[in-house]
Amino acid sequence: LILIAVWFGKLPKYFGLWLYSLRNQKYDVLLITDQDISDYPDNIRILFMHFSDFNNHLKIKTKWNVKLRNPSKLVDVKPLLGFLFYDFIAHYDYWGWTDVDMMMGNVLQYLEDDKIEVVSFGFSSFGPMMIFKTSIVDFYTELEHYEEMLKDEYICKVDEPWWYVNREMLLRIIQTHRANLYKKDPDRKSTRLNSSH
Repeated sequence: LILIAVWFGKLPKYFGLWLYSLRNQKYDVLLITDQDISDYPDNIRILFMHFSDFNNHLKIKTKWNVKLRNPSKLVDVKPLLGFLFYDFIAHYDYWGWTDVDMMMGNVLQYLEDDKIEVVSFGFSSFGPMMIFKTSIVDFYTELEHYEEMLKDEYICKVDEPWWYVNREMLLRIIQTHRANLYKKDPDRKSTRLNSSH
């Protein structure tokens, strides 16, 4: 298992606790950041890049004319992380995303059944942390208007809290609700999530 976390800008005060919570865990974390981090556990891989480099990588890999205005918009990029950084996850059985404000533990316990394809640690939507079989990196293509969502400056929070779901259930839910995932409010000229999803 490798989890991907992305952070640009000054590190939060609790960052040391997050690093500590990863010590001695039997999975890896790819941390994409523009911060110099000198003391970290052996299971953390640091990919140093600036936010502008991340934007360029996003544009090149997706072939979309997308430029995130600020790092807060990264929450909407999470469904793309496996695709964007596939070279880093290809030799793992599972990949996922997480945040630096989530204290970590033995998440491998949720993967003891090799039939599990998707695990979420949320209550609705995708969740602030998710795990997928490494073969599942293109589900973002099921999200209607996803490219347009990324182009919009409004933060849609696609990482807001699915408990255990298998791939078929995840794709069915996406298929069922994708029309409500993103919509424009013509009067306010802003982007909103349908409150029921």
